[in-house]
Amino acid sequence: MPSPLCSPSSAPLPRFFGPYILTECIGSGGTGVVHKAIRRGTSGFEKLVVIKTLLPELAGKPLMMRLFTAEAKISAQLLHTNIVQIHDFGVIERTPFLELEYLPGWNLKELWDRVVDGEQRVPVSIALTLATEACQGLAYAHSFLDQQGVHRKVIHRDVSPANVMVCRDGTVKLLDFGLATVTRGETLSIETFHGKLAYMSPEQLERGQVDRRADVYALGVLLHELLTGKRLFHAATDADTVRRVRALDVEPPSRSNPLVSPALDALVSRALARDPGRRYPSAVELRDALEALRPMAATRRELLAYLGSVAPEVFTTSCCGCGAQLPCGAECTRCHPEPTPALAPVSLPPPVPTGIAPPPPLPPPVLMLVPPDEDVPCLRPPFWRALWDALARAGRWTRAAWDGLGRRPLRLPDDLDDFDDPGRELR
Repeated sequence: MPSPLCSPSSAPLPRFFGPYILTECIGSGGTGVVHKAIRRGTSGFEKLVVIKTLLPELAGKPLMMRLFTAEAKISAQLLHTNIVQIHDFGVIERTPFLELEYLPGWNLKELWDRVVDGEQRVPVSIALTLATEACQGLAYAHSFLDQQGVHRKVIHRDVSPANVMVCRDGTVKLLDFGLATVTRGETLSIETFHGKLAYMSPEQLERGQVDRRADVYALGVLLHELLTGKRLFHAATDADTVRRVRALDVEPPSRSNPLVSPALDALVSRALARDPGRRYPSAVELRDALEALRPMAATRRELLAYLGSVAPEVFTTSCCGCGAQLPCGAECTRCHPEPTPALAPVSLPPPVPTGIAPPPPLPPPVLMLVPPDEDVPCLRPPFWRALWDALARAGRWTRAAWDGLGRRPLRLPDDLDDFDDPGRELR
């Protein structure tokens, strides 16, 4: 008999489960129960984790045990920012379990319910960011190479709002790469996916060949609902939901939300095509199409600001200094004021052209030495001006000497020492 731990209603909590202390039952899905737990080690080591166990009616079935083990093995190799990480796998008290990282935040179902209850709609930019981040993790799984370099066709088969987590720091992660991930052609009954029928592709409901395009379809349903604020196929009963999926009467999101662009309409319509051959081949191509619309998407800061406005009890933090409530990732300006920005350097305007070309540079003066008895001019006026400026600054020449130089050519004296006499008249 399996342990009663698998039952969501098992009490009391907290309780010990091997090295773990189960503190809270987070919820249950189609295949298992999830508990928030504390893992204890030596020297007071503690780590907050999540423990997932099989449901009682599934834990005793050999097929489900084999699939649960296969999920643990393949999921442990999926190392990506947008996929929840698995830390350990084992059996305690005859109950198979998975240890996963703890992610504070809300899943998309909780976020969507809060927005719809407020009679609002998720902004297009926020919806596009959430879908793009989720598609990043799905694209990694669809193109995954194992440690031997073998391409493994990892299919999620359970993409739904409850399995997309929006963390407190704005990171989006895919959860629950469930029992159907590595079935290798084995099929599970519809009852196994109770509650997720609205996100199944038509071929999945018809028990046809299911491949990565089923995940593309499910992500298209999720994006359509975020953009319109309405459930696409969900009905009051499972039978009605299945009939709506098979009818596949899908209107473009812009019919309900005029802010949706034609490019985004076309993307959603292709992801939701009834014929799998008309859909994106995998999440890799869907990710590329979403990345092309990245200018329309919100930034991480804008996403955190929006999440803080929708669910401040989850997506806000308290300043350790003054206790002020801040959006996640923001700094308290009261305790940590921003430094005064440095003054920008003043750039001088370029000189205004006058339309007059500057004169060409003067050639260097040439001093010609001639005998004293030859009357040959050897220096030109530009040189005299430069010579006068230099000698005037040195106090060696007078204006009278300058005037004499301007009227008569320069003759080198017989004795160059005569230049030391400022009163000498040059002849």
